[in-house]
Amino acid sequence: MKPGDWTPDEEAEVAKFYVETIHSNISGFVKSKNHLVVHLQDGGESFDQFLTAIDAEGDLEAARATWKQVHNAR
Repeated sequence: MKPGDWTPDEEAEVAKFYVETIHSNISGFVKSKNHLVVHLQDGGESFDQFLTAIDAEGDLEAARATWKQVHNAR
């Protein structure tokens, strides 16, 4: 596949299909495994749950600060 193989509408459909396929594969993989979902957009709430779940040690405030850093905000 190379640029120009699809129309812009087809490109959007291919990208949507790709994302749905990856999401489905990951969901199927973790279905029977112990896992925790960490959301990027919840202000660190689920990251805090993750740190608790793994009994994280060390400079947790520095980890939280790094998690909350915004990159490429525009």
